[in-house]
Amino acid sequence: MNKNIRILQFLVSIIYSVQSHFSGAQTIQLNGNGIPKSITRSITGVDGNAALNISVPYKTSYTQNILSVESSINIKGGTSNTSIGGAGVYGENFTLNNNGSVWGGDGYNGGIAVSGNKISINNYRNVYGGNGLGGSGSSGGAGLSGDDIIVDNYRSIYGGDDVGGTGGSGVTGSNITVHNSGGILGGNGVNGGDGINGSNLFITNDNMISGGYGIKQGGDAISGNQITLNNNGIVQGGYGPDGGCSVYGEDIHINNYGNLSGLYNSQKDAYNTSIIFSGGYNSLDIYSDSVINGDIKLASIPVNGTNELIIKNINNATAINGGLMIGNGSSVYLSGKNSIFNGNISIDEDASMNLSVGNANVHANTITLKSDSWLNIDTSIKNWTQDYYTLLSSDTGISIADNSHIVQYNVLLTEGAESYVYTSLNDDDNKLISMLRWNNTKGMGYGTFNIEKDATLNIGVSLSDNLSPLLYDGWDGKSLTKSGNGTLILSATNNYTGNTEVKSGVLILAAPDALGRTEYLYLSRGAELDMNGYPQTISKLLTAAGSVLNIHGGSLILNNGGESAGTIAGDGSLNINGGMLDITGNNRNFSGVFTVNKGAHLAVSTADNLGTAFVDNYGTLTLNSTSAWQLTNNISGYGNVRKTGAGALNISDNAKWTGMTDIIQGTVILGNADAPVMLGSNQVIVEEQGKLSGFGGVAGNLSNSGIVDLTTYMPGNILTVGGNYTGRNGLILLQTETGGDNSKTDRLVIKGNASGRTRVAVTQAGGTGAETLNGIEVIHVSGNADNAEFIQTERITAGAYDYILKRGQGINSTNWYLISRKDIPVPQPEAVPQPEAVPENHDNNLRPEAGSYVASIAAANNLFVTNLYERQGQELYISHMTGEENEAGIWMYNKGKHNRWRDNSSQLRTRGNSYVVLIGGDIAQWSLNGTDRWHTGMMAGYGHNNNSTNALSTGYHSEGRMNGYTAGLYATWYANDETHNGSYLDSWLQYSWFDNHINGERLPAESWKSKGFTVSLEAGYSWKAGEFTDNYKGSHEWYVQPQLQVVRMNVKSDKYHESNGTSIENTGNGNILTRLGARTWLTSKNGKNTRYAVPFRPFVEAHWLHNSRVFGTSMNGVSIYQDGARDIGEINGGVVGMITPEVAFRADAGIQLGEHGYHNTSAMLSVEYRF
Repeated sequence: MNKNIRILQFLVSIIYSVQSHFSGAQTIQLNGNGIPKSITRSITGVDGNAALNISVPYKTSYTQNILSVESSINIKGGTSNTSIGGAGVYGENFTLNNNGSVWGGDGYNGGIAVSGNKISINNYRNVYGGNGLGGSGSSGGAGLSGDDIIVDNYRSIYGGDDVGGTGGSGVTGSNITVHNSGGILGGNGVNGGDGINGSNLFITNDNMISGGYGIKQGGDAISGNQITLNNNGIVQGGYGPDGGCSVYGEDIHINNYGNLSGLYNSQKDAYNTSIIFSGGYNSLDIYSDSVINGDIKLASIPVNGTNELIIKNINNATAINGGLMIGNGSSVYLSGKNSIFNGNISIDEDASMNLSVGNANVHANTITLKSDSWLNIDTSIKNWTQDYYTLLSSDTGISIADNSHIVQYNVLLTEGAESYVYTSLNDDDNKLISMLRWNNTKGMGYGTFNIEKDATLNIGVSLSDNLSPLLYDGWDGKSLTKSGNGTLILSATNNYTGNTEVKSGVLILAAPDALGRTEYLYLSRGAELDMNGYPQTISKLLTAAGSVLNIHGGSLILNNGGESAGTIAGDGSLNINGGMLDITGNNRNFSGVFTVNKGAHLAVSTADNLGTAFVDNYGTLTLNSTSAWQLTNNISGYGNVRKTGAGALNISDNAKWTGMTDIIQGTVILGNADAPVMLGSNQVIVEEQGKLSGFGGVAGNLSNSGIVDLTTYMPGNILTVGGNYTGRNGLILLQTETGGDNSKTDRLVIKGNASGRTRVAVTQAGGTGAETLNGIEVIHVSGNADNAEFIQTERITAGAYDYILKRGQGINSTNWYLISRKDIPVPQPEAVPQPEAVPENHDNNLRPEAGSYVASIAAANNLFVTNLYERQGQELYISHMTGEENEAGIWMYNKGKHNRWRDNSSQLRTRGNSYVVLIGGDIAQWSLNGTDRWHTGMMAGYGHNNNSTNALSTGYHSEGRMNGYTAGLYATWYANDETHNGSYLDSWLQYSWFDNHINGERLPAESWKSKGFTVSLEAGYSWKAGEFTDNYKGSHEWYVQPQLQVVRMNVKSDKYHESNGTSIENTGNGNILTRLGARTWLTSKNGKNTRYAVPFRPFVEAHWLHNSRVFGTSMNGVSIYQDGARDIGEINGGVVGMITPEVAFRADAGIQLGEHGYHNTSAMLSVEYRF
């Protein structure tokens, strides 16, 4: 080829010599206006000078200064036998459009064809460097030389020859951009010249770049540093015993779509080295049409030097017809598709090869890792889809020195974590492979995947149990652990049988049963499992608070339940085949389906536990609410539902289950007033601590050991039991307006049979009390109720009445009624309707509290009523100090009473005990005529009364308690002060006030106050009816005294309302008590001293008492009063005596009797001290 070139050069020189041309150096001035200036005549330089010098205007660029060499024009530098040949064209800042030929001049060293800086060359024909003539040590000239050159070559650029020295470079310099569509060739010589040589080269080759022929050493096609080569053509080293390289240098970046070849050595039947990287940072990207003939070498580097090469097989390029030699300290990184070297790979001391699992399988004839060599393996493959990955393979074997180093690193791993990848030679030593340690059976088996935050690893191979006895760090060979904050994807169906534990980060399923046959699935706080639409069956689920189980359209089947304290999210289904799943986490973002199969159990405790999911229940569902819960989830199936926890569960028509409902604790509320719910359960059981309430009912049977509560904001609620009702000492709560038969009331309707014992508590909801005829129906049984017993637990009071729960009579015997009368009449279906009779009080159930109210007001008005002789029992005495008659002194009496009476209906029996102490004394005495005497004084007292009333019709009782005080004045007149014979008048006025209390049986206590004035006027006349003497000369006188006393009683209380709303108003205020009767007594004087009476004076008295009004009470307008107290007979007897001359006493006892059992007994002791 070079021979033909030389012939062409000879012919061109002949043609040139005969053409018209200039001789000697020429200078041309370019105008800088962007308009090309043409060379139309050939130019030849002389004496080693340039043929053409270019001059350009100041501060213009190459784009503004354009020179065109026309076709057939030759420009040749001058020849010099002793020095350097002249340049063909020389200058700066211009563009050369070459359509002719440009030559460097021959010389001791050949001249450069085009020389200068900041030049753009569009070469459409030929550029030749000048030949070197100096022999050894000389060199041919370059075709192009300079800095900041742009070359677009469409034809040929040659370096000059030097038969005794070194051929010139086709192109040389720095900062050169070459787009080659023709040929660029180095010159021939003892050592061939380089096709392109320099620094900071950017080369695009679409045709041919070659080193020159060398007798000893062929030239390199491209050499230098900081080179970028985009090769679509041929780049080859020059011929010679030691052929040149296609590329040589440092910091070289090659994108090879074409042919890179070292010279073929026929003696070795192999290509010489194709590429030598001498240092720096280098890259070689090879594409599908790439051909590389010859070895790739990385030169050894000094300590602290750098020589790195990245080989990237972009799209499965063909084999490299050579080997890979990595010199001391150099590094090679291989990535992309598999790389095949037909030669050998050798890694020297401190050299390294860097591979990526799943990224580059490197094959060679032989592979040798020498002493202290390094093989660095990046195991950061994100998609693990093979059982193992081949990193290195060899036809004849892989030799690894004992002290070589194989190092794995993985950016997907959390720093410091144990790797899940294992790399080793295969059994035949011809492959170096990386596999998951899960499948390693040589003592390194390991099942933990610790993934770094923001990293993702996809395992696309099936994981089965590792049965090897040699496993790492206690791993059981069948359990998978996901740790680290990154993401692990399992995209194959797995078969391991141990546990799956997600300690942190995310585990994503990308295949059915990606968790194999997991026994326990653990999710720790902060961990997440994303089922990603796939089905999975495990034995047991155990999730911690703060974890996330994202069903995400998948299906999770639990054969043995578990505990879920974390979050369940997404849609899809969670199926419980067996055991109990206890959910305590917040699952408000779960909108899928919980399926509870037969024999399985699902337990939840809040609305958030179920989210918005459906529940398809064929086993047991426990709703453990400790606070109010509006159940909005659709629940269906024939499984059982258990309600536990003290909170209330409100259900609506989304409750579609038909199985048993067991209310163990708390309350189940059915619907609301606007949307009642008929619960479809075939059996509802209300346990001892459970309650059923709300609106609607149950379709099946109801068993009640707890509470069935019908009460709402107003009476009228009806709870229906579609089947049978069984009472197990449970309680029914009703709300009733306490009035007549048509009062509004809650009602329990039982369409089947009723049996067992049930307690019924009724709350009054308005109503003032009324007389009932048939009663208020509260329980209706359509079927048989012979074995049913509904028992009232609390009193139901309204106004004056007690309402009693009783079974109906006759055709109504399966119903229960609230009645305020004693008995329910037997219905007479055939009877002709008659006007409804108004029952009297004696037909109704009066409250015993009525008796206590009456007893209190009666006691308040009678307690402090007194008469003259209770205050002053001894009429006259003589002072032992003065000997004078005197009645001045103080007095006190104590009186106790016990009374019994009935009310006007004869239903109430009242007993009471009273005690009073009254103290007084005269404050003035005087006489108007010397015979009569007037007394005035003051008095005060304390008294209390305790009473109890029993209601015969109901058996209820009440207790009353009253205590109070009085203060008053009295005045007395005796017509005969000496004998007290004749007339007397006595009067007194008292003001009294009392605290009153009532405790009704099973009712709240009531308290109120009463107060008022009482005034009395008493008159009588005494005469001596007879006298006699005894055997001891004692005289005895018998006196008789008719008496009349009138007392006005006006102690009263204000109108009062009980806590149940009953209005209480006392009656009998302003009563006038008339006391009419006579008193008789006997006085005696002994015979020795007629001045002194004997110590004792017996007496007896009898009276008729009449009350103008009787004391009573009105309860919501129903009047109850004392019966038999209007007219009363009284008899008293006692004795008056002297203890000392200053101290007198009186003791008596009496009884009062009236009609209808009125009975009052009393006893009194009075003491009087006179001074």
